[in-house]
Amino acid sequence: MRRVFVALVVLAFGALVVACGGEGGPTSPSAGGVSGKIAFVSSRGADFPDPQIYVIEADGSGETKISVHRGFDDSPSWSPDGSKIAFDFFPDGNYNVFFMNADGSGRTQLTWDMRNDREPAWSPDGKWIAFTSNRDGNDEVYLMATDGSGDVNLTKNPASDDNPAWSPDGSKIAFQSDRGGNYEVYVMNADGSDQVNLTKGRPGPEWDTGSSGEGGRGLTWNPATDWEPVWSPDGTRIAFSSNREGNFDIYVMNADGSGQTVLAQSPGVDRGPSWSPDGEWIAFSSSRGGNFDIYIVRPDGSGLTKLTDDLADDRSPVWSPAGAAVE
Repeated sequence: MRRVFVALVVLAFGALVVACGGEGGPTSPSAGGVSGKIAFVSSRGADFPDPQIYVIEADGSGETKISVHRGFDDSPSWSPDGSKIAFDFFPDGNYNVFFMNADGSGRTQLTWDMRNDREPAWSPDGKWIAFTSNRDGNDEVYLMATDGSGDVNLTKNPASDDNPAWSPDGSKIAFQSDRGGNYEVYVMNADGSDQVNLTKGRPGPEWDTGSSGEGGRGLTWNPATDWEPVWSPDGTRIAFSSNREGNFDIYVMNADGSGQTVLAQSPGVDRGPSWSPDGEWIAFSSSRGGNFDIYIVRPDGSGLTKLTDDLADDRSPVWSPAGAAVE
């Protein structure tokens, strides 16, 4: 996934040089009513060139670097009370899952596999962490207790299954899979049962397409990449990124796959959506300014606001949970 991300950066920058003459949105934080903190990944800073985890206020102020380690820190995920952040770390050879306190202290390793364990996602009750691993030869979604014990393969499919995201009530997990030939957004029960394709339809008079989508119940079919799903706080909607219009943009759909709507299109690449705890905003990373920075936008596409402005790439934003005990 990270090789794909790097390739997209290069392609997006080339497209922007040709097609983009400006930002297409605010150049400084101006959105009202935002609160909380946003963790994100950046390679800024002179001490280490490797990506590290930063935290900012949701209005773009108060930037704090909370990880300082040689190696890649990536894919931050807040605990439900906001006191900890799980992440994956690539020091030399492979990724494993760690967590740390929200101030960067108490760094603790949870997985010790020789393959890649990455993209952790904390369950709403704080008892479990879903994550991606290729320990069985291909990417699958796994579940483990927050102490690293009891890991179990949930998806059990020969395709690539990645990027797990919990529903707010903890009953379901959204993820991306290429089991149908291209990446689509799927949802399953938290025990791995009833894996359903949301973004690729199936034939019948109630569907928009006659194509025979594999295991689908979505309302539209497209051969593009749909991935990086994340649930709204009330569980009624899912944001995701897709390149169905040529470049990656942020989309929102109902939790059953209907009502798919694109937000804040640009000639750049928009990736990694994350909902605010009140459901009023979506944070994401975008290359619309030449390199990746963190932006926020309302779910109806209004209020586009740029939060970070650095020559380095800022990506993978994750909003702290409501009522989080973050200092």
